[in-house]
Amino acid sequence: MKRTRKVTPEGMQIKIMLLTTNMTARELAARIGKTDATICDVISGKNRCKVTLNRIMQTLREEESAAGTVENEIDMTDKGEERRKFSLESEDNGKE
Repeated sequence: MKRTRKVTPEGMQIKIMLLTTNMTARELAARIGKTDATICDVISGKNRCKVTLNRIMQTLREEESAAGTVENEIDMTDKGEERRKFSLESEDNGKE
């Protein structure tokens, strides 16, 4: 029987950002100098390293700002609790 991993809220945010930037997890791993497995572990919550999560989010935010479609943030508190702010900004196509 195949074991499946659950996706954390942060992991879901990363997956959404990967889709909006048209980037694969492998490409993201290469850009931040980590392995594919590390990205998978962060998405599933197995790896909770703040430094890695911040590096992933920073890289994805830079890609999104270049595309100009979605803005995402994760604020890290001193106690390690994560507060997620997620806002979608769609481009106005002149339709109201």
